[in-house]
This record gives sequence, C-alpha cells and structure tokens, in this order.
Amino acid sequence: MIMRSRALVWAVWSVVAASGFACSASNPARPGTSAGSAGSSQAGSSGASGAVGGAGASGGGGSSSPQGAAGADPGSGSAGSAAGQGGGPAGAGGGAAGAGQAGGSAGAAGHDGGTTLPPVDAAVTEGGANGMTAPGLGQDTPSPAKPTIGMMGTKTQRDITFSPSSLDPMATKGHAGENQHGRFDSSKPTKWKLIVLLPGIGGGPGGLGTSGWIASRGYHEMDVAYDSGIPGAPDKPDPRNGDPATVGNTRMNQFDGKGRTPACGDDNCSAGAVVARPDSIEERVMRGLKHLAEIDPSGGWSYYLNPDGTVRWSDCGFYGYSYGATHAAVISVFVRLGLVVVGSGPWNESHPEATWIKTASATPGDRAYAIYGKMDGRYPDYEAETKALGWTGPYPFEIKASTHGLLTDPVPWYMGSHSLLVDDQGHTEFCAGDASECLYAFDHAGQ
Repeated sequence: MIMRSRALVWAVWSVVAASGFACSASNPARPGTSAGSAGSSQAGSSGASGAVGGAGASGGGGSSSPQGAAGADPGSGSAGSAAGQGGGPAGAGGGAAGAGQAGGSAGAAGHDGGTTLPPVDAAVTEGGANGMTAPGLGQDTPSPAKPTIGMMGTKTQRDITFSPSSLDPMATKGHAGENQHGRFDSSKPTKWKLIVLLPGIGGGPGGLGTSGWIASRGYHEMDVAYDSGIPGAPDKPDPRNGDPATVGNTRMNQFDGKGRTPACGDDNCSAGAVVARPDSIEERVMRGLKHLAEIDPSGGWSYYLNPDGTVRWSDCGFYGYSYGATHAAVISVFVRLGLVVVGSGPWNESHPEATWIKTASATPGDRAYAIYGKMDGRYPDYEAETKALGWTGPYPFEIKASTHGLLTDPVPWYMGSHSLLVDDQGHTEFCAGDASECLYAFDHAGQ
C-alpha cells in the first residue's frame, strides 16, 4: 500500500484561532495555507431573488427542484470570526425556505421568460428546497429511459469547456468568464449520475485535482463556476450573525438565487442578499447541461434534465472540497441528491446552532460520505456534523493510513461508515486519485 505524504497542517496552526485558513484547491495533498479573511470582508450579499423564472413549464408545485430553505457555508477561509484550519469558517444557519416558486415543475425555470419572484423569507420546512415534499424528503423524481451512449467523434473521453457568460450574457459574477468543464468517458461503464464539483474558498472551475478523476470512474462530471468566496454570515454586532437562518440562506441563495433573507452576498454582508439567478449554481448547471447535450448528443447529458429543461437533482450529486464540502452538505439537506461526497468537511462554520444542521435532510444519509484527515484541526467538527446530519456511522471510522487501490478488508469496508477519518492526512481533497476511501465512496466497493 502506498502512503500519501502528510499534509503540513501544523505549519499554519498558529493562526487558526484568529481567522481560519483559506482552502487551497490547487494541490489535493496540501492543507490550505493562506489565512481566511474576516467574514465581513468577503461577503457580498447572497441571492437577490428576482431574476429567476419562477414559473416552470408544467405548472403546479415543481417536482424536481425543491425550495431551498437554507444552506450553510462550507468551511471557507472567509467567514471571519471562527478559528479555522484549512478552510475558513462557514457561518451558521439554514435559512428560511422560500415560499414562492410553486408554478414550474422544477421551480428553477431560467431567468429568461419566467416571472420575477420577490425575496423569500419563509420558515424552514422539511420539504427540501422550495418547501415541496415530493422532490425533497421521501421520494426521488422518476428517471427517464437511459439514452444510448456513444463517442464524441473519434473520442471516448470528453473535456468540453465553456464559460457561464458564453451561455448567458446576464451571468456577470462568480468566475463568469472562466471555463467550466463537462467531462465524461464513454469507454467506462456509465454510473448514470452527474457529479458537480464545488471548489475551496475563492476557487474557480476546474482547479481541483479531483476534476477528471470522477469522470474516470464512469460519472458525468461538471466543474461549475460560482462565487465561492461569500462568507456565510457577517461579523458581530450585525444581527444577522446571531440568526441561525443566515448561513443556510446564504448558501442556498448561492445555489439557486432565490433571495432568501437574512443572508450575506455580494454586498459584503451590509445589506440584503443579491446573488442573481444567472450567477447561481443551479442555473449554470442547467444551462451547461443543455449546451453539453447540444454539442455532444451521444454523451448522455440530456438524461439529467427534466422535460421542462430543469435539472433532475435526484440523479445528480456533488463533490465538494473545504468551502465546497460544507456547501455541498447544505445543499444535500434541502435538495434530494443521488450522491454527495465531501473532502475536509462538512463544517458548522462557527455556527453550531445553524438551522441547516437541525433540519431533517432531503438526501438520505446513506448517500452522503465525508472524508477528512486527523491532521486537520477541525476534524472533531466534521465528525460532529456528519453525525448531526444523519450520515451513516460509526462516527468516525478511523483509517490508519490512506492507501491506493482496493483494500483487502472484509465487507463491509470501514464497518459501513460514511464518516471517515484518515490518520495520515490533513486538510486535503483526497479524491484526486485512487485513494481507497474515495473508491469506497464513489464506487461503493465493499458495500
């Protein structure tokens, strides 16, 4: 078994208590090294509601994209007050679920052609995003027939690039001019899940070492561009700091641009949330899939879209690192996903009483995996969050050394735990190669 090098977490431990570390996404085996800035310095207000096309094509309470009540910020270096190693604090809060959006089958019809929705400030429900029970808790959206997979010209491997602004002139923020990636390898058995990658704090699309590895396992993969530097909550004495809904609202506004309040966003936490729908994760994934289906019709990309063109999230999932790890976890609480895997997270972002942590999850816990290192000073928090979120225990299962290739351990691997603590690792991506814990999470080996 090949041992991976130890992450140099302790070299930057002296600044942990003050501000948290920024999460670097460039080296999967390296802990975040730059100190995260105080939360208020990076926050822009999150999610302005409006520009979303509220009404979908099929009418009557959208079936595929539940109304997101709140999300939480994955460990980011930007949230300010809490100590942090590797990825800064993420604020608290699962925010209020948006009440509107009943009219489209997915609730996420594009901003071009839908009605403008007012900012949402409703109570959190247990119905997943958009407060709708069917696509959230309790059931998955039915999958259509699987299309025939073929080559793209003479190639089986795809790495198709396109920027958000090239697909939508209204996309102006959140790395809008940088290339997103659509990756797929039709020479591998198709997993029939789309995995969206969320980077560390401030990271753009395609910067993770994990990018490409997931596609090598038979998944469709998309590296999405979005504003990954927004803190979850403002610093004190701003009253939003103590509101348990703030962080969740912020993270879900980044996801769908529905404008929940209170929240942070592009206003640096000084006013209302203003993440516009064209700059949201969901809108960009939807437009990206449509584009990929047009230029690679034999790649199977259209499988992840509903008849009305919205994303069918129950056949999709997220991989997130650090800031992206917590963000992926928040989304999984309010949107019923097919899979979520996080490296170096999820964190409570210094808001352990956040609403999102205490909300019944739309995604079953046996579909969620957390992988984190014992050399990461925040690992006790990651352990606590996976337990609070209901991800399968024991909490944690301690792996004595990260290995490459298949394990010889008896079934089930790791006692079936989805909360994995790796002794010889720090704040790292983990899944940039055939690490056994990543094969376990993505290939479900030994289960």
